[in-house]
Amino acid sequence: MTGLVVFIIITILFTIIFKTLPDGKLALRDCLIGASFTTVLFMIGKFVIGAYLGRSAIGSWYGAAGSVILILVWVYYSAIILYFGAEFTRAFAENHGNKIIPDEYAVKIIKHKIEIEELKMV
Repeated sequence: MTGLVVFIIITILFTIIFKTLPDGKLALRDCLIGASFTTVLFMIGKFVIGAYLGRSAIGSWYGAAGSVILILVWVYYSAIILYFGAEFTRAFAENHGNKIIPDEYAVKIIKHKIEIEELKMV
């Protein structure tokens, strides 16, 4: 029961992030699906890092530096999961859900390949 409540709360937090941060309008359904996927990855990571902390004696190996390293690893993993979840949400919205409608102040970036001819010295 507690795991379900935690899942729902984290999903709501990710939904708020995915709904408010982009420079576009996403459907709530697309945000919920992306947030649910991100929450599953987040909870798996939380479980794995918790299991690692429970079985290892990293504090005795490195002292206080071990705690700092674990915090940095957790922040790094959380950032990767957030970015991966945002990309999953974008891909899901474009392929299976409603299209993303850009805001009026959003800037579209167009990439062009430019070939540069080699200059010959005479």
